Amino acid sequence: MKTTTRSWLAMIVIGIFTIMANLDASIINIALPIMSKSLAVPISQITYTVMGYMVILSGLLVTFGKLGDIWGKGRIFTLGMYSFTIGSLMASVNFGFEFLLLARFVQAVGAAATLSNSYGLISELFDNHTRGTAMGINTMFISAGFVAGPALGGFLLQQFAWNAIFMINIPLGIIAIILGHLFLPKNHGRQQATKLDGWGAGILFIIITLFFVVLEAGQTIGFRQPLIIIGFIITLALTLYFIYLEKHRKNALLPLSIFKNRTFSLALLVGMLIPLINALFSFIFPLYLQDYLNWSVGTTGILMLIFPLIMAIAAPLGGWLSDLFSQQLVR
Repeated sequence: MKTTTRSWLAMIVIGIFTIMANLDASIINIALPIMSKSLAVPISQITYTVMGYMVILSGLLVTFGKLGDIWGKGRIFTLGMYSFTIGSLMASVNFGFEFLLLARFVQAVGAAATLSNSYGLISELFDNHTRGTAMGINTMFISAGFVAGPALGGFLLQQFAWNAIFMINIPLGIIAIILGHLFLPKNHGRQQATKLDGWGAGILFIIITLFFVVLEAGQTIGFRQPLIIIGFIITLALTLYFIYLEKHRKNALLPLSIFKNRTFSLALLVGMLIPLINALFSFIFPLYLQDYLNWSVGTTGILMLIFPLIMAIAAPLGGWLSDLFSQQLVR
């Protein structure tokens, strides 16, 4: 597909939700102490709003990516925009801790649907001469959204109540939905009849959920406890079963043959390590500055801006260089 003005307008839609989905994975971190007091729940319990979001998001990414292949990436992305915006509206209303958990679940479903199809949409919307630049911009949105969360959260929490961190998503979500209906591709996925590997999707979701739950429980009761060891063994057994299942299913959720490509596997490994480092930084650093150094929430937020500002420059530049050198190799 040739890159057009419509492609860049669609990129705005993808960028808005890429930022918001990653923003809400981290913006809540700086608000945890305030939310704990406001909702009258211990800090160990309020962290479930973070963990639950990440578990649902991680567990559904592959499934929604497959659904994008089957039903159309634009269609799944649009459904994700609606789900995320509705979840943000729910989270912005203080109906108690349990309702907030439900809202975060709805948000996570929408985030998974949008994030899993963003790069696929970019591949469809941009040609070989601009695709690297577009992907670099999207990477900037991912990192900036995730790391800038505490900074923006610090500013909002100094001025408003904690639910303001979710309210900001509502107008942006509505604008993006309108633009999405105008500029996102109206594709309908594959022409041939393809069914989702529902059993594989369910097993993968259980594996990811169980792994996170066991890790969380291990930090509380100790990793040498028999229950934790059994949990890890079950997780490993299910993982081996999932690998066996995907090797023998016709419409596999995750075709394992793609990992035979070393370039793809290496790029995937690097792509996994970058957000992992970002996540550790954005989660631990605000708590360290506030709880151990007793710095204000505003100062903490300002310091957290350094990383996304540098990323805002480096990511698009890297994408542009990718386009430049790939064109030279073709010549």
